[in-house]
Amino acid sequence: MNTEMKGMLALLGSVILFGSYAIVVRAIVGEVPPMFLLFIRMSTASICFLPFFLKAAPWKKPQFKNLALI
Repeated sequence: MNTEMKGMLALLGSVILFGSYAIVVRAIVGEVPPMFLLFIRMSTASICFLPFFLKAAPWKKPQFKNLALI
C-alpha cells in the first residue's frame, strides 16, 4: 500500500470518526452532560494520537524542554 492510499484511508477514517460524533451527540444530548461528551471525544483523540507521539519520542530531542514550557 503506497503512502497516498494510506493518507486517503487516514482522512476517510477521521471523517467517519468525527462525523459520527454529531450523530451520537444528537441521540444522547439530553441524557449525558455536554462536558462528559467533550471529555470522551478528547480522550478518544488522545488515544488515537498516542502511538504517533510515542514513536516520535519528542522527550529525547534537545528542544523538548522549551516546547514543554510553552
